[in-house]
Amino acid sequence: MASEQQTFDTRWPGLENTGYVQVPNLLIEHQHDLNITHSEFVVLLGIMRHGQSKKTSYPGPKLLGSYNGLKKLQIQLNIRSLKKKGIISTRPRTGTTNIYDISPLKEKLKSYTHGIKKVIHPYQKPNTPPYQEFNTKEEAIKKIKRIRPISSGKPTPLADIMAARTRGP
Repeated sequence: MASEQQTFDTRWPGLENTGYVQVPNLLIEHQHDLNITHSEFVVLLGIMRHGQSKKTSYPGPKLLGSYNGLKKLQIQLNIRSLKKKGIISTRPRTGTTNIYDISPLKEKLKSYTHGIKKVIHPYQKPNTPPYQEFNTKEEAIKKIKRIRPISSGKPTPLADIMAARTRGP
């Protein structure tokens, strides 16, 4: 069943003139995988918001902090951390705020959509489970989450383990 695409105007009536920032779903889904903290995420959204604007395309730490209540130093530390993690890059401008570039983030997110080649054991036939020849990182992560259920911290009885092995995946 295909869902009908809604525009911003129909989803958020009355707010269409205030603007919006488009955020890729991959960024939301892989925030943890990219090691982006919550405060870094909020700062990144502020940077993305200004990347689309001609008026204020180079926001300073004071302006970014005004959105979320973070102090100037906290904003600067988050920006430094995002640069260190390879999420953004900056270019200084003389006597004013930096130019922010989120193209490193775009490249990292693209890596979740590209096919990755898996190593196939010589005795395993290609394209048979569990060694399909190609997958995306996205599919591989979902498989790992299905294969490795989150432990409750309690030991699993041996009878349950043996029953799961005879049942199969």
